[in-house]
Amino acid sequence: MPMSWVRLRTASSRKMRECMDGDTSRGKFESCLESIVKHDGGSVHGIWYESSGTVARVHVRWTSLDQRRAIMWDVGSIEDGDLLSGEEVDVLVDERGRS
Repeated sequence: MPMSWVRLRTASSRKMRECMDGDTSRGKFESCLESIVKHDGGSVHGIWYESSGTVARVHVRWTSLDQRRAIMWDVGSIEDGDLLSGEEVDVLVDERGRS
């Protein structure tokens, strides 16, 4: 399962703001993040905060490019990158070639 790292503001996306409903605690953010990513078919595998506390870096696992796109959009990614094995690169290259 491919993994991406995502950098995001803790309450920037519409879905995140709706889920958090004014609660800006780390616990609520993490619960909402995991819920949103799971809804899009992925899973969260680590959350780290920058010293400001308003920006997080997250490792997310996904299985298809559609899942990846949905996750990045729904969490409000401001920066992201993929961490892939050689086999995962081959699968994605093949998938992109069929689109």
